[in-house]
Amino acid sequence: MILGAGVYQVPLIKKAKELNFTTIVVSPNGNYPGLLIADECVFCDIKDEVEVLKHAKKHDISGIVTTGSDVGVPTIGYVTEHLGLSGIGYENAKACTNKVRMKRKLLDANVNTAKFAVIQSKAEMQQALESFTYPVMIKAPNLSGSRGITKVYNLDEALNAFELATEISKSNEIIVEEFLEGEELGAEVIIDRNGNAKVIIHDRINFSGKTDVPIGHAIPSQCSDIVKKNIETELLKAVEALNITCTVSNSDIMVVGEQAFIIEIGGRMGATCIPENIASFYNVDMYELIIDLCLGRNIDMSFSGSGKANVSRLLISDKAGVIKGIEMPDVSSMENVEAFQLDYGVSENVRKFAVGPDRIGHIVVSGSSVAEAGSELDRLLSDINIVIRG
Repeated sequence: MILGAGVYQVPLIKKAKELNFTTIVVSPNGNYPGLLIADECVFCDIKDEVEVLKHAKKHDISGIVTTGSDVGVPTIGYVTEHLGLSGIGYENAKACTNKVRMKRKLLDANVNTAKFAVIQSKAEMQQALESFTYPVMIKAPNLSGSRGITKVYNLDEALNAFELATEISKSNEIIVEEFLEGEELGAEVIIDRNGNAKVIIHDRINFSGKTDVPIGHAIPSQCSDIVKKNIETELLKAVEALNITCTVSNSDIMVVGEQAFIIEIGGRMGATCIPENIASFYNVDMYELIIDLCLGRNIDMSFSGSGKANVSRLLISDKAGVIKGIEMPDVSSMENVEAFQLDYGVSENVRKFAVGPDRIGHIVVSGSSVAEAGSELDRLLSDINIVIRG
């Protein structure tokens, strides 16, 4: 059973089918690409734990998994506990998808994280801000994909961000968080059923909007060995604090000087081409790996970075509109193009980019070094012309 049928779940569905599993895809009914390739579709809200469990029992599933989105993670925990399947536990899954619970658990375990306050009103917001220095981050506690997060520079902006976060999250708790000035990185932690863990660090390429949104990644990370060690130390403490098991955990990290601060950590694998970046450098199929984890299989984590340095980038639009034309070279014949995908074609509507799901495609390019891969990626992007008219 796979929760979600969006663009980030499509490679997971394809891999499960390739491995000869029957794919039961749970999603609301709509224009979701995964529904077209699923063996069976269950049309319901993936947050509806009881309804998903009912269908899981009906289909006598062997495992339940998702990728690229936090939305279904608590449901995975709920189903795995009720059916005795491999996967993250229910309470731990809920902690991974609620920033308030997550931050408190990180603090209790002495994990380096940004200073924060939890507020429930504009009056509490104003009072809390007296102990922070601008800029600060205002965050909804229960959303992913950079939604409900705003970087603010004064009280008026903070109050507006509070309204936005409460409106889209439907939560009565909002987080005010210290803005850490440093280098933002990401990482995946693979955790098997025995608690063994492997950390894979990746550099981030950000788009600056209401907050920084990742639009690409690079592997191997260019940070120093001591920074890598500090990241691993804090991440392993965070994984233990949240008791994350039998999954790949995605995290956001801020490095200040040589110290690593865990901003967020999730109970599912990351998006924005991270699995493709890892596959290129480590020669491991991350989609197959998370399927094995959800089935309780033993995982070989002895792989090392002997593959190709690479950089990925989302294809995005600076305006909403209709695609009128696509001009680009034949990337399928280029050996250094590790992955390329267009999510939309001519005459289809696209959104102005603000958060990850607003993407219109992606590309991953390899090279002898990250710098070379990045230069080649920039050259290819300059040759791709997607004409969009509002």
